[in-house]
Amino acid sequence: MFAPDRTPKLIVIVFFLLICVSSIHGQDQPCGCPDKETLLKKLVSTRAAIGVLERNLDVISRLEKPIGRPLDFSEEGLTELLQSIADSQKETQVSGPDSSFSLLNPIDCSISDQRAENECIRKVESRFLDALLQQCRSRQTPGRRFYENFTMREVVNLQIAAHKAAEALILDSLNSLPADCRPNGWFGYVAYKRVHTIISSKAIAPTPDSITRPGAGISITTGGNEVVGTKNTYTGTIFVEGGRASKAKGGASTSFNSSKTVSGRVYCSPKKPDESVVQTEARRSFVEGERDGLPEFGLGFDPSDNSYRISMKFFSIEANGDSSTTSSNSGGCGDKSSEHSNVLKTRINSPEYHFVEGLLDPNSPDYLEGSRTEDRTPIIGSSGQAENGSTRITIEITTRWMLRRFPQR
Repeated sequence: MFAPDRTPKLIVIVFFLLICVSSIHGQDQPCGCPDKETLLKKLVSTRAAIGVLERNLDVISRLEKPIGRPLDFSEEGLTELLQSIADSQKETQVSGPDSSFSLLNPIDCSISDQRAENECIRKVESRFLDALLQQCRSRQTPGRRFYENFTMREVVNLQIAAHKAAEALILDSLNSLPADCRPNGWFGYVAYKRVHTIISSKAIAPTPDSITRPGAGISITTGGNEVVGTKNTYTGTIFVEGGRASKAKGGASTSFNSSKTVSGRVYCSPKKPDESVVQTEARRSFVEGERDGLPEFGLGFDPSDNSYRISMKFFSIEANGDSSTTSSNSGGCGDKSSEHSNVLKTRINSPEYHFVEGLLDPNSPDYLEGSRTEDRTPIIGSSGQAENGSTRITIEITTRWMLRRFPQR
């Protein structure tokens, strides 16, 4: 990531601005109660972008340490950075990546007009763009892209400053809403991902190499192997408002793959009484689905030690997909193969109850932000070694949370 690339290329930087363009058109007045939900979503996606950018500063620091100098700007690094922001913001969406963006020409600092028609949202976007334009104009050189002499750290800090400027305006706009619709308490989102994999392999032992009653189709196994793998993934995002789950989006998938190879000998006819044959079989299936719903969710605090606890349990999801089986015989009484498939429909059960804990930062008591990756692989049975095979089980759970307390004025 962020590999130096000094090849001059004329590109247009796509700066992803926040999320969820308002569907209200023709509103030419300050932000009001109808803008509340959109402003909250924009605030959540802005915090998500800031979180990604701050984590990238840590990555840059690690890359700079061995080379002993600032990391040079690279288009590849910028592309990865913007994509990670877009992915993080998409995670905060309830239905689709309805994102607003503008194009900044890095040579003449012009911006194509892609702004929201809603005046309230247009002001937020303008605040973001103003921060970018200020740097573009201050470093503009005829015929050159303004960021060519930037380091990657400067590029990231520029993005952070622009997002924080937009965040400040969103907070002011929410604070100025009438008391009957102004948000109160904790809001934000919690993102969850659980990946459970099982991979097993075994050797197929030979059978006695004698045919006591020769006949068509009778074979002797000289050995083989079989590998089976399954992967179950569940992802979910909980949207929090007033300290409670207001809604959630869940997605789940299950995949299965197996391959089996056995060699042996088969009796075909008196003239071909002992023919070598290799049999193979491959099976696969995949189902996936998604659903909006309301999960079990809890947000609790213990003032005695300044700790907090976030708990959650998602819902089951209907999934659809297909399966296929292919098999073949090579050699023996003649090569042959077959293939068939089926449509699948199943229900993927909800993951187990899950929670994360942490401590409130006394310097930022109105923010709860963090991420945690946990290895839940069973201690007993996580891997085994038998005479003819082995099994490996892994369970990894990743949780990210970004919550803000909105005190009532």
